Parts: sequence; C-alpha cells; structure tokens
Amino acid sequence: IKIYTTAAARHSGKWDTGKYRLEVTNNNGIRNYENFVRIDGVQIQLINSSYNGIGIEIPSSALSDTSADIRITNNIIRATLSSTAYSYGISIYDANTVNKEFRVKNNIVYDFVNGTQPCRSIYIGGAAVVKAYVYNNTAYNSYNGYFQENSAVFVAKNNIYQSNGITGADGFINSFEASSNYNLSNLASDAPGANSNNSTTVSFVDAVNKDFRLAA
Repeated sequence: IKIYTTAAARHSGKWDTGKYRLEVTNNNGIRNYENFVRIDGVQIQLINSSYNGIGIEIPSSALSDTSADIRITNNIIRATLSSTAYSYGISIYDANTVNKEFRVKNNIVYDFVNGTQPCRSIYIGGAAVVKAYVYNNTAYNSYNGYFQENSAVFVAKNNIYQSNGITGADGFINSFEASSNYNLSNLASDAPGANSNNSTTVSFVDAVNKDFRLAA
C-alpha cells in the first residue's frame, strides 16, 4: 500500500500551503494497521488543544504477528500545541515477536514542544525483533528528538537535532544500535556515534520561516 503525493502535489523540502497537506485538529494524522506500507512525501500538521495526537503512528501491537516492512519517507510533520497537549511526530511501537523492519528516512519534524510535556519527534519502541533504520531526518524545536524505548533496535544515522533553546530538551534518548553514527546535535554529549558532532549549530535556509533545508 502506497500513500503518497504526485510530483505536482509534493512539497519541495519546506512546508508549502500550495501543495497537498493533511491538517488535523485533536486527532492523529495517519494511523497504520497494515504490514507492508509506504508513506511518502506527505505534509501533516497537528493542531491540538487537548488531544495527544501523533502525525504518523504504528500503534502498539496493531500489526499482525508476521514479518513487516514499513517505510516512512520524505514527509514534513509539524505541530501547533496548546498548554495541555503533548504529541509525537512519528511513533512506532510493536510488542509482537516476529521480525519487523521500519525505515524512517528524509523526514523533517518540528515544533513538537509544550513546556516539559514528553513531546517527541521520532519514537521507536517495542520488542527486540523490532528494527528501525532512522536515517537523514531533521528534528527541530522538539522537546525530545529521537527516542528509543524498551528493547527495540534503533539504528540512527545522519540525523540532525536542534533544540532551539528549549529548557530540558534532549535530542537522542536511551540506547542506540552500535552502528549508529554521523548524527548531529546542538547539545553537548548527545548524538550517538564516534563520528557524530555535538554542540554544533546547523545553518538552515530560513529557520524563522520554517525552511529547514540546509544552507549552502
């Protein structure tokens, strides 16, 4: 199953109200229950006054207990949260006991912040047979960037986290697979991998106006 935009309807790497977008209030953007799915090139905005919504969600034990290959690529996910809501950009959790592979690549996730509420850009959790390859993503202005939980295998490569001055923020949380590398954070002692950069600020094209493409 492929959920995607045509070339004419696709964003160019920044949020574009002239292209296809899914704007939801007090709800989830996409909740997937199928084993073999591609979600590609979609813009999703969560507008939450109280509901704890998720941009793209693979719910707990929602997939049948068979092998699965799910890919979440090239999406832009943003949030506008009230003082009581907390939300995730991408959330994958599976407690089943058969090998599952998830690929989360080239996504931009931002503004998942609401004080000290546990808002997260990309969350991977579940059993040890869950393996997520999380490559080339950008998380900006989110309380937590990349969050691993339980025994799930989280392989993080070439990801960016920029906290935007949030008090108590944390970019890369808990245990990442040993091959994780080449990540970057503006926080100290944060990004996993021998070749990763910490305490490093990225130059975007126009962060103030939500253009998180890298500057030349």
